[in-house]
Amino acid sequence: MKKYLLALAAGLFLFTACDNDDNHSNQPNGAVTKTFEAKFPHASRIEWEYKNDYAIAEFHNDGFETDAWFDQSGKWYMTKTEYRTIENIPNKTVRNAFQNSEYKTWRVEDVDYLNRLDAEGIYIIEVEQGKIETDLYYSEEGILIKAIPDDGDDYYENYLPGINPTKQVIIEIVQKQYPNAKIIEIDMENGFIEVEIIDNGRGKEVIFDNKQNWINTHYDVRKNEVEQVVINTINKKYAGYHIDDIEKYETPTGNYYQFELELGEKENIVKIGLDGKII
Repeated sequence: MKKYLLALAAGLFLFTACDNDDNHSNQPNGAVTKTFEAKFPHASRIEWEYKNDYAIAEFHNDGFETDAWFDQSGKWYMTKTEYRTIENIPNKTVRNAFQNSEYKTWRVEDVDYLNRLDAEGIYIIEVEQGKIETDLYYSEEGILIKAIPDDGDDYYENYLPGINPTKQVIIEIVQKQYPNAKIIEIDMENGFIEVEIIDNGRGKEVIFDNKQNWINTHYDVRKNEVEQVVINTINKKYAGYHIDDIEKYETPTGNYYQFELELGEKENIVKIGLDGKII
């Protein structure tokens, strides 16, 4: 019996030693640790994981669950803070923007804030109404950048501010075309480059092809911003239809509006030039 207990104790010791070794091996290198400790001196309950060459710290900071991204040289790129509720958002402008929006009666599921290196901060408010779950992206100025279906991705890896040569060229083009714009995100997929910006207080999406040629810029507009000659065409050709959405498109060959119209279960997408002619 005594031999059995000794063997069991030895086995437990070995298991614990291996477990501790695993935890130790999960720790980042000294450069990452040094940056982390300097940036988050009051962090607690710290855990580390790795994703695509980034070291990600998961911890509690000032009472909120927080994730911070670092490269292997110790450079910080992004911090996500989970505020959970509208009331916890420290930015009063964002709180007021949501509380005065069309989504104010929706149930708030979660609130995240992305603080990024050399890039605009973003608030993501996840809201729910029935079976519909939507993510609302707000700028620091309280501008609703976009409202998209929730995809369940809480990493927001696409919003890391890393720069590659193609993105740098695109940034220079956008800054020349929209000198007052703030760049929110650059997404490269399916042969297109999509750049989300805030320009003169409005969220816009700028589209390029894979050769950096500008295709279009589009953004939501209100009915009272549309030329009367365009509204007259809608009223005449689509009498009885409800206007669900209006986007303005700027292109190299000219500008136009795209209307989403509804009549009962019938839906139509109509393009109309600034002269009121249907395209």
